[in-house]
Amino acid sequence: MSVEISSQIKSGSDNPGRDYPRRDYLGQPVVYGVLPDQLNDEISLADLFSKLASQWKLIITATVGGTLLAAVLALLLPTAYQPSLKVSVPLAGNIADLVMVNTLLGGNNDLPTSQQAVFTSYYNMLRSGNVFAEYIYESNYLEKHYPDATEDKPALLASMIKGLKINIEEPKPERKGGYVANPSRLAVSLEVENEAAGIELLNNFVIYANQRLVNNLQNNAHTIIRHKIEILTKQMAKLREQYRHDRVLAINKMELGNDKKIAQLQEQLSAYVVKAKANRTTRIANAGEALKMAKSLDIIYPTTLDAMAQRGQEGRNVSTAITVVDKQASSLYLQGTKYLSALIETLENRKSDAQYLKEVNNLKERIQLIKNDQTLVALKKRQSDDPWIKGLPAKLAEMDALKALSPDFTDVVAFTLDGSAVITNKKIKPNRKLIVAVGFILSLFIALFVAMIVASLKDRNMATENAGD
Repeated sequence: MSVEISSQIKSGSDNPGRDYPRRDYLGQPVVYGVLPDQLNDEISLADLFSKLASQWKLIITATVGGTLLAAVLALLLPTAYQPSLKVSVPLAGNIADLVMVNTLLGGNNDLPTSQQAVFTSYYNMLRSGNVFAEYIYESNYLEKHYPDATEDKPALLASMIKGLKINIEEPKPERKGGYVANPSRLAVSLEVENEAAGIELLNNFVIYANQRLVNNLQNNAHTIIRHKIEILTKQMAKLREQYRHDRVLAINKMELGNDKKIAQLQEQLSAYVVKAKANRTTRIANAGEALKMAKSLDIIYPTTLDAMAQRGQEGRNVSTAITVVDKQASSLYLQGTKYLSALIETLENRKSDAQYLKEVNNLKERIQLIKNDQTLVALKKRQSDDPWIKGLPAKLAEMDALKALSPDFTDVVAFTLDGSAVITNKKIKPNRKLIVAVGFILSLFIALFVAMIVASLKDRNMATENAGD
């Protein structure tokens, strides 16, 4: 709608004889019961400023009141500080115990051993809201610094967790708020109302987070040791069972082999006994034949062919048969009838020939040695196979080393403190000047708006009264 400056036209008519409709002070016809045509309204700047000037008391009162209210609000708002500190990657010496334990455990474990890996774990611990909440509860921070707090503890704790900021300073993310997998330098800050208490809380929290990480790493190390011991125990049990099984098989194999050897020796022994019996029968037959010859020759006692020849010459009864007798056949009958009779009787009364055979005795000795196989006896009586199990001594040594290993990460520090939090008295909230300025501007605009409405309502009422006249 355009704004023009126009002269006011009073109501009435130049010709009193004619009945003209009355006009308002803007020259528009007034139809009672109907508002003026809004599309034809024109706003005068002079009238506008005049209306605002007429409400100067309202404008000043509202503006001053709003400004005072903003000032009171700015004074009532609690003062907030943001102490901060900086931490970076730890020194190599501060994680030496961790590296040593990981080396003793054979490496390739879940334990972080590089400086960056340890610091990344520490970073994750710092930004954990649960860890921060646990520290708040354990340190009784809320009870110490908010004894008269009206809001409940969870809400107060949530506001504190929200005020904890972990910003990555190095390396810089590619974009603001971007993800950095392995930060090397951090700025840790906390928004608090009591700067001294906040500094104490922040400095102690980075130490608490380190202790929590160290405890976790130590528990992880003990868990890894237990798992390795369990694995070694199972491996050694498997080796022992396998060797015991092999030993049982070896015992069975040796028993079968010994039984086979004993059976073969028993067969040889039986063959020797049968042969000896047959030889005894042959000897009896030979002795019987020789006995007949000795009786024929009247040989009673053992003699020789020369003696018999001499005796024949003396008795003039020389037998040429005696001189031509085969030497192989003559050796037995020359023993005489007494010897031969006794020999035959002895051989016939013999119950067993085995005891007269050296081969039988040798065979029995070998059978007895096999039955008393000391190697087999030792295998059966063995209580433990450990000294004979290949690879077991190394595992036993590793087991003893693991049992003797007691990780102690008390001296492990997962960060380097580049700057601790100190008192600066620098407030971050509230910005009282800004609050008062914003309150003044808002109050002024609201006052002007209200003043225009009040002025318009007064004009409307005046116009209605004039129309009634």
